[in-house]
Amino acid sequence: MVKLNKRSLVKAVDTYNSINQPQQVKCGSTVKHKFAYLADGRKLLSLDDIKSNDSINKDGGLAYIGSSVFIINEGKYDGFESTSFSAGRIVRSGNGTYTVQYHITDHLGSVRAVLNQSMTVLEQNDYYPFGLRHPNSALKTTANRYRYNGKEEIAADATSDYGARQYSAEFCQWMQVDPLSEKFYSTSPYGFCAGNPLRFVDPDGLAWRPTFYVNGLGDKKINGYEWVEPEESYDIQGNLLEGLYEAVVWFQGSEDERLGEDGKMTGKGANPAQVTIYGINGEDDISTYRGMTTPKNSEFSTLNEGDYLAYYQDMATSPYGEAGALLRGIPTALTYQLKSLDGKTPLKGMKKGQEVTMKDVFFHRTDWDGTARNASKGCPTIDGRQWRNVEKQLGKSSNILIRINR
Repeated sequence: MVKLNKRSLVKAVDTYNSINQPQQVKCGSTVKHKFAYLADGRKLLSLDDIKSNDSINKDGGLAYIGSSVFIINEGKYDGFESTSFSAGRIVRSGNGTYTVQYHITDHLGSVRAVLNQSMTVLEQNDYYPFGLRHPNSALKTTANRYRYNGKEEIAADATSDYGARQYSAEFCQWMQVDPLSEKFYSTSPYGFCAGNPLRFVDPDGLAWRPTFYVNGLGDKKINGYEWVEPEESYDIQGNLLEGLYEAVVWFQGSEDERLGEDGKMTGKGANPAQVTIYGINGEDDISTYRGMTTPKNSEFSTLNEGDYLAYYQDMATSPYGEAGALLRGIPTALTYQLKSLDGKTPLKGMKKGQEVTMKDVFFHRTDWDGTARNASKGCPTIDGRQWRNVEKQLGKSSNILIRINR
């Protein structure tokens, strides 16, 4: 049996803002923690060195700007604290040096281990089903705040910050009512992942669906994608509805796709595909890139046109993923494995005029300098010089539509 942490029982949120986010945490009559937010609800300040009950100008804590976190001392910025990247975080240590920490995650995005640049294990985490960290004294721990579902732990009230709401792994519930609770009347407004956290990550975003036009022949054609409101995106179990996707990657290429004379998509004679990505961050998260859907020569297979599902998955020993890049001492990158829409039908492609079955097809980057001679072997790719922006748009999503047109 696990004993509830006493701090959860003696500290209470005293003040909420207009969208039910906690602004102040008290222990008795003493203010222990303060929060401040941007207009869109994103956390801006998390203050735990409270020196004034009526002002944040004298307090200390952390400031959140984009993906970076800065130290606040007496109301002023006092240096960099940490920042995220695709494989973990870069953290400033006490002596002013910077350490790269790699986060090894599971299928829910929960951090199971933290490694340093020498691949030494700094932290290990096991979790109970609803996210409480297992109190095993044999497991190493650090000052890392990012654990269950990859979300930041807030020590002040023993919750995890999911953006729109805070979640308590000790009480197995949200600390605020679901703003869409009237849409899901059969589910508790405080319920987490519809009671099935081993399968689901509670959604905190919306989704994309295709838009159509009818051509002169009366055929219905996809001409883009639109952002869908949350009440239209998920069923009461938290499943994304059929035909909706967390993100879309649309390759619009040709049979004449080719690299330039320098082996890049920008060199003389290059004819890359245009790639439009509709990202996970909202209706304005739309960007275009250079890509390839055909291999560098006929010795490799060309994936057939059509729609595919993709999900975050490391390419194991490949230099284009994470583990393989670490072994070679080069920067890591996220990669995404493709499967058929039904998840069962084998992927098909063409090789020397014959249809073939294709295995282990990934969506990934070219070399970091844009060279694609080694990368272009049949997998859909994007110019490595643009890949960091792709990662920001896709994250570690498990529901991405890949559409290939030529």
